[in-house]
Amino acid sequence: MAFLLYVMHAMSYFNVGDKLGISKSAACQCVHECTTAILEHMYRRYIHLPSPQQASRDTEQWSKITRGIPGIIGAIDCTEILIRRPLSNAEDFLNRHGRPAIKVQALVDVRQHFIDIDTGWPGSCGDSLIFHRSALGKMHREYLQQFGTTSVVTSEDAEGLPVTEDIPAFILADAAYASTREMVPTSKKSQLQAINAQLNERLSAGRAVVEQTFGTLKQRFRILKQPLLSASEDFPFAVRLIAAILVIHNFLKDSGDEMTCDLLELSASAAEQSSNADSPALGTEDVVDVVDGDDDEDYDEEEDTMESKTKHILLRRLDYLNGKVGNTKDIHFVSGANV
Repeated sequence: MAFLLYVMHAMSYFNVGDKLGISKSAACQCVHECTTAILEHMYRRYIHLPSPQQASRDTEQWSKITRGIPGIIGAIDCTEILIRRPLSNAEDFLNRHGRPAIKVQALVDVRQHFIDIDTGWPGSCGDSLIFHRSALGKMHREYLQQFGTTSVVTSEDAEGLPVTEDIPAFILADAAYASTREMVPTSKKSQLQAINAQLNERLSAGRAVVEQTFGTLKQRFRILKQPLLSASEDFPFAVRLIAAILVIHNFLKDSGDEMTCDLLELSASAAEQSSNADSPALGTEDVVDVVDGDDDEDYDEEEDTMESKTKHILLRRLDYLNGKVGNTKDIHFVSGANV
């Protein structure tokens, strides 16, 4: 109870103790011990990358949210947790607004679970830098290969026969991340032109999931909406506390304890802000088949050519559908029929 009062109601140790009839030091000890217990006994159970079976089910839901984009395993982003100025290396923790903060990188699934987290990064670090130095950044290619690829028609040859390209499993991100075969970022508004704007509309609808997940987290755990006092006195504990809160978020999701935010509303809002362009769905009417991933090539991001980046394959797919369908406003992404 002391832990929940501390993290969900942002009570001080003194107020927690007063509420429960215990001393301030006893309340502090309760919160610390509960944090340790959560990480030791619940972390691996509630925060983990999805199995192939779960990922397959999630991919279908991502496809519905993004109106047909195949291959999405999760959406990634970083959020900032404001802290009291730490005693050492304080300048490193200043964010772009000059306020001390800890950055938390999180990969979320379509059900708004945290499936991979990396916390404790100084507020001055960029999202892309955090990703490349994180455990996920170092192993995501190997992990995603197990899901294989989805072949889609992106053009026709001189004889009118379909030309296919393979869309691999990938992570959805924002414009702060590099575009690679395994990472598809949205585009900045200044980069939106024609076909790119149409794709961005769909990607933004998917990215709304991670934005809502962070929003729900901070609404539920009010301690995250004010500077963490513990960071200035015991920084390692502050990092562990944040991780424990993310574990409890997943526990509550699995227990059916839902906040009232409307994902569909948020998705629609994100799509509308991104682009008002009508565009066909990146659907399955021209999907050839799904093949197993057996490409063991270990390549660096710099080796991803413009042609091989998944985002450009998606753009070519969308361009092909625009040419085939014409007026796509009322085209269903699965059947290709009017709705």
